[in-house]
Amino acid sequence: MGAYVRPWLPQREFRGPDGTVIDFGDRWDPESGPPESAYSVDSFPERFGVLHTVAQALVAHGAAEYEARVERATPGRIVLTPAAADAAPLTVLLEPYPSVTLRAGMLAAEAFPSCGCDACDESADALVEALEWTFLGVLAGRLSEQVGTRWCGFTWWDADGRERSSQQRRTSELDPQRRTLAERRLATLPGGRWAPWPARRPAGRGRAGPAD
Repeated sequence: MGAYVRPWLPQREFRGPDGTVIDFGDRWDPESGPPESAYSVDSFPERFGVLHTVAQALVAHGAAEYEARVERATPGRIVLTPAAADAAPLTVLLEPYPSVTLRAGMLAAEAFPSCGCDACDESADALVEALEWTFLGVLAGRLSEQVGTRWCGFTWWDADGRERSSQQRRTSELDPQRRTLAERRLATLPGGRWAPWPARRPAGRGRAGPAD
């Protein structure tokens, strides 16, 4: 199976009013933080356009290397459904902002960027890495989800089995129909953890039959 290769991405410089290059991701002093005015400014959102390029490359990788159905039902919305029932389905939303949202399994959702304001100071390079890690994590089976009586949420795992991050919210906030579907689906998974996607077989090789 071929490894994912990041596509070529153009390197662009963005300059502030004083003409100096903006170092996104490292603009503010950790102790004092951003100025109040930075929360109402959204400078150079076009820098996030590379996320669309990366998302398309990830979709192509998933389609080429794994047994999955890819549907482009509406512009900017790509649904990938793995052939294995215990592997998490994945939806990629290419937002006009520009940004990318990934929805996986029954509950998981991540936005890149989560906020583009100057105060949040998100770096396009860091977001590219996070988008790749999250997408490839779904393919590798590093996502688990839970629906409890009071709380529901999802957890991302590193390759060595350590918890990387998690999100929770009150179960009562879920739409009742969505909650029921999630409970039924996740009950079939050991510990609510999704399995890795099945790798695509090399061309010319089919399933082993009785005579093999």
